[in-house]
Amino acid sequence: MNPRYSKEVLQHHILKLIRMGYTRTQISQETSLNLARLFNDDSYYKAKSDDIYKLVELLHKTRYHETDELPETLSLVQRATSFNAYLLNSKNAVDMLSKIITFNKACSPDNEYGWYEHDERIEFFIKQHPVEQRYSTSQGMTFYIVLMLRQLLNQSLRLEVGAASQTYPDLITFCEHATPNITFDQSYSFIRIDKHTAMSPIATYNQHVTHYLENQFFSNFYIEEPETDLKTLIIADIKNAVENSDDNRFFNVDFVAARFGLSRSTLYRKLQAVDTSFTQLIDTFRKEESIKLLSDSFLTLEEISEKLGYSNISAFNRAFRRWHAISPAKYRQQS
Repeated sequence: MNPRYSKEVLQHHILKLIRMGYTRTQISQETSLNLARLFNDDSYYKAKSDDIYKLVELLHKTRYHETDELPETLSLVQRATSFNAYLLNSKNAVDMLSKIITFNKACSPDNEYGWYEHDERIEFFIKQHPVEQRYSTSQGMTFYIVLMLRQLLNQSLRLEVGAASQTYPDLITFCEHATPNITFDQSYSFIRIDKHTAMSPIATYNQHVTHYLENQFFSNFYIEEPETDLKTLIIADIKNAVENSDDNRFFNVDFVAARFGLSRSTLYRKLQAVDTSFTQLIDTFRKEESIKLLSDSFLTLEEISEKLGYSNISAFNRAFRRWHAISPAKYRQQS
């Protein structure tokens, strides 16, 4: 399957193609897409979902990313738009990154976006669809995020950028306005900032205008409802935390919701739509994982309890008895 893009993103790319000298007729001929039907006929849009990436690919053929992308992004960051206002009215840098994740998932649902703690840093990552990676780099989005982070925090912000590409099409502009601290040929693209800096409260945050700015933000694009995938992603996050980091925050609904750029109520609604809940997901995971850890590891019961996010071993014992009508100690003896 080729990468998909929202209608809003495609419209912006068509405008960019026109600025680069293409007519609508030429765009249709180059991509074999009927532009009028693409935006006015949902059935046609869905039928052509595997071909619409050609619009984005065509823009790259114009060398737009070498000449115009970063100057236009720089201008965009400096504008007083409701979009920028929503991002800049964030509790901290992680809050801003969570909002950006939500936006990116709506615009390019086949790319993967997220953040996690990496040593003493927060890492925001972009994993592009393999087809997109053949004709595109993460230059533009990374540039925008770095500039917005600098506005939110301060202009002297120290950060590290990693790129999956061999270089950036407009490396000079990127280094001049964002950061020269870039490493290329990475397995995926990322931005890393100090965890303390990323978690520090922003003095200018105004909770009284949050709801208004959020409504303005979401009115500008359509969000595809990925409820089924959300379950898989949540479980994958928790499993990774249990296996690699022992980070018990992944058992906390507010922490998980923030990682996916969602409010707690929205997370509940999305899971309810597929007949489950956060509590049920956690309970099922713990039930299955406890058996594996008891059977296949040399961890103590206290260590298993802690890995599974329990506050004490008594809570783990009660849960295990509820699942299997036997204590975890006896189960281990019999297995």
